[in-house]
Amino acid sequence: MGVSQIAATDANGDFMGNSITVVGDACVDTFSQNPATCPGTRITGGTLSGVSVTYPGITTGFYRCQGMPNRTVAILSSAAATSLVS
Repeated sequence: MGVSQIAATDANGDFMGNSITVVGDACVDTFSQNPATCPGTRITGGTLSGVSVTYPGITTGFYRCQGMPNRTVAILSSAAATSLVS
């Protein structure tokens, strides 16, 4: 499944967004990848955290996965998140 991006969060759970990530996307911190079959920003499975992407209001272009500091997260659109749990 394609994701908006895979990003590393800082101590606040903030990460630099790309042109695809938007507020309301889903933060997934437990996911699996298989680079042999799903290269780039594709994941083969994962568990939704229940945390949505927010805008911390600090610097333009940065987003937040609240309560997810210093982690690698997959950012999924709401449609992709629905597909993940279907």
